[in-house]
Amino acid sequence: MKKRRFVAYIAIICVLCTFLSLFSVSASAASVLKPSASGISASFPTSVKNNASLTVSVTLSASCVADSITVQVGKVQKTVSGKAIAVLTKPIRQNAKIVFSGWTFEPSTYSVTVLVKNSVGSVSKKVGNIKVISGFSNPLKAISGGKTNIITQSFSANAYDSKRDHLGTDYSGAASYVTAIINGTVIDIYTGNGYGYGNAVIIRSTIYGKTVYIIYGHMKDNSLKIKKGDCVVSGQVLGTMWSSGNSTGKHVHVGVFTGAYKTGGKTVPAGYYSKTFSNSAYKVSYGTFTYFDPQRLITSAGTILKG
Repeated sequence: MKKRRFVAYIAIICVLCTFLSLFSVSASAASVLKPSASGISASFPTSVKNNASLTVSVTLSASCVADSITVQVGKVQKTVSGKAIAVLTKPIRQNAKIVFSGWTFEPSTYSVTVLVKNSVGSVSKKVGNIKVISGFSNPLKAISGGKTNIITQSFSANAYDSKRDHLGTDYSGAASYVTAIINGTVIDIYTGNGYGYGNAVIIRSTIYGKTVYIIYGHMKDNSLKIKKGDCVVSGQVLGTMWSSGNSTGKHVHVGVFTGAYKTGGKTVPAGYYSKTFSNSAYKVSYGTFTYFDPQRLITSAGTILKG
C-alpha cells in the first residue's frame, strides 16, 4: 500500500513539474514584446577616416529585447545575434558593438539606422549621420612654414622627353619632411643611389582590397625616421625631402604600383616609362607592375583602385 502511495505521489509531482515548466515558458514568451524604437540608442563618432574601422555601439532598454541587431550605414549592413549581444543587467537590457572595417565607405555623409528583431516583431530607427572623410595625407610637411606639396612633375606622358613618361608624381616646396600618404608597413629601404631613387622607402598598403606599394624617393642621407618592418600611419614622418640619387633638385618622388614586388632590390619599380601613354590616363602597365597616378589616388581618397 505504501509503495503504491509513493508511486502516486511521484506521478503527481511529475505532472505538477511539467505544468509549472509549461507555465514558465508561456509566461516567458508572453513577456517578450515587439521592440520599440524608443528603446534603441546608439553611439558612434561624428566622422571617421575611410581607412579606419567604424564601431557603432547599440544599447537597448529593458522593453526592447532583441534576437538580432542590424546596423545600416548608407547601403552597407552588418548584423549580430546570439552571444554577440550582451546582457547588461536584469531585467534584460542589452548592448552590442558592430564594427565596419576600413575601406568600406567612400568619403561622403551617410545615415545610420538600427534594426532590432525578435520573435514577436521588428523595428528600425535612424540614430544619426556620420561623415566619412579621406584617410590620405599629402606627402610633404613643411619643417618651419612655407608653401609645400607643389607638383613639379606630374604622372604624365612625355614628361622627360618625347620617349619617356613619368611613372609617379614629384612634389617640392619649402624645406619639408616626407610623410606617408596612407597607413602601411615598411617593407624595403634603399640607401645611397637606391636604384636611382637615392634614399628611398617602399611601404605596402591595402586599399579597397588591393595590395599597393608606395615608394618615396630622393630623401636626405641619415634622415630616415623608420626602419624595415615598421607600421606607419597617414601623415607620419618618414624622412627629409632632398635630392639624393638621380635627381636635379630637392623633391620627393612618390610612385604607386601593384604587382609581384620582391624585396631586397630583386624587383625595382621604374621611375619612367619608355612608351607614350595618354596624359588622361591614371594608370599604366609596364613590366611586372601597374602604376597609378599618386595625386589622383590622394584626391580620390583611394577610389581609383576600386573595381
